[in-house]
Amino acid sequence: MRRRVVYPYNILFRLKGENVEIVHVLNGARDAERILFPDD
Repeated sequence: MRRRVVYPYNILFRLKGENVEIVHVLNGARDAERILFPDD
């Protein structure tokens, strides 16, 4: 998993061979940890 910041967004992506898979686009003001890893 990789992250690129394009203000104000955090873009989480994976490289799969020659392809890029966008996993999540989050506004930087949001609590990314709570969104990506919610308590079960």
